[in-house]
Amino acid sequence: MAESQQHREFVVNIVEWINAERNPKSNLVILADDGVGRPESKPQKINGYFPDVFAKEPGNANVIIGEAKTANDVEHSHTERQVAAFLSYIGAVGGGTLVVAVPWFRAITARELIDDQLDALAVDSCEIIVLGQAS
Repeated sequence: MAESQQHREFVVNIVEWINAERNPKSNLVILADDGVGRPESKPQKINGYFPDVFAKEPGNANVIIGEAKTANDVEHSHTERQVAAFLSYIGAVGGGTLVVAVPWFRAITARELIDDQLDALAVDSCEIIVLGQAS
């Protein structure tokens, strides 16, 4: 499925956030499905879903999973299943960060969706970052 320009920009913004906030302090390997990279640089499926971004430091169990959503995708059942799959994975590996980029006016809704999934799955080893993007 072709992704929108806005979605691709959100993916790039997630990678930029990781590089600014986490990569100066570590040696993260970042894989991103930004629509321009080579197929081998795209993340693998996690619990049945492809994340937009996956980052991990060799030798460290913690991961960073990034997902970009346009306004129409935030409250979609597919998004709920993706979030649940990614949070379950983070819980299973012992911890990590979920970074979600959405239009700024959907940031609260996205956070509520994620919090509902965190509660339902009882995942407590996950940091949540919601990037409210200009649309």
